[in-house]
Amino acid sequence: MTKEEQLKIYSAYLPYGLKLQHMYEKAKHEGETVLRSWVKPLEPLDLGCLFPYRKDSFDWKPILYDLSYLTKEIEHEGERFIPMVYFIKKTSLFDLSKCTFEVYEDDGEVYVNAHDGDRVIDSIFYDGNIFWSSKLLDIHEGYRPANPQHAWQEMLTHLHFNVFNLPEDQFINKATLTINNYIMEKPKSITWKELKEFVNSIPDGQLEKTASILIGDESSAKDLNEPFFIANDIYCSKEDYEDCGTLDELKDLHGEEFVDDDYMLVTKQGTAFLWMD
Repeated sequence: MTKEEQLKIYSAYLPYGLKLQHMYEKAKHEGETVLRSWVKPLEPLDLGCLFPYRKDSFDWKPILYDLSYLTKEIEHEGERFIPMVYFIKKTSLFDLSKCTFEVYEDDGEVYVNAHDGDRVIDSIFYDGNIFWSSKLLDIHEGYRPANPQHAWQEMLTHLHFNVFNLPEDQFINKATLTINNYIMEKPKSITWKELKEFVNSIPDGQLEKTASILIGDESSAKDLNEPFFIANDIYCSKEDYEDCGTLDELKDLHGEEFVDDDYMLVTKQGTAFLWMD
């Protein structure tokens, strides 16, 4: 990709709050005490660093979602949703307020169906190039290109998707981004309350079976071990996140060099955890 092409791509994201990460430089971010990779919003003046004659044009990488996350929950501007469900709600001519949504991938294409009971009343899919929508009233008649296409592409850009198909080494995956062990944004997180509600919804016939978890794109599930509560407060160094333990453990480890103010409480006694070998 040339620097001219890079400039055009970044310019398309300019109105939508895209963030960039510097490949080498580190900075202290607001409310933080440690250095980590420099992340900042893309602003008009930043495009100056992308001009063709600048040797550092490729020092910044955009933070984008890979297109595979169209069917997974993402976070955008403080809200969590599945993009394909978001798209059909924004564009459908039908009242989908009482619908349930079926989202899936088939042979590289991503689909969402809006169900009203047993009936599918609307459907769209994305083939990696353009969006297709079901013909009105009867989706069994097939699909047609969704119009106007530029509006659909704009929604992808607004949600910070890699709509221009940048190679993997030229952008940072927003969904799985970690910087110095600080998780910037996770594809999915739930509260214990939500987990409890889910467990209470499991049919009685499954309650005696072993609890398992699927991780990422792995094809096989792994068994969860016995849940537990943390027995003591856990502290971590403000400078090195791997330097952590109880206060007694840290004092024994560092001896006279241990300083209380260098550590922060990260996990309180009694915090619940699920465990997996």
